[in-house]
Amino acid sequence: MKPIRSAEPKHSPVPDPGFYTDALVAAAQDAVRAALARHKALGHRVVTWRDGQVVLLRPGNINL
Repeated sequence: MKPIRSAEPKHSPVPDPGFYTDALVAAAQDAVRAALARHKALGHRVVTWRDGQVVLLRPGNINL
């Protein structure tokens, strides 16, 4: 005879990772903004992706 399976999960719940998605996204946005500002200040171009194509932005076209 097969043992009856319990309705209780065998695994304990996943612990809190210790960070929040909103904070992670905000930090990434701040880092990108800082990198764009640095490129613009130094007069370097930035390569980005828009509408399925690679686009090269000149420093004057970098919006912060």
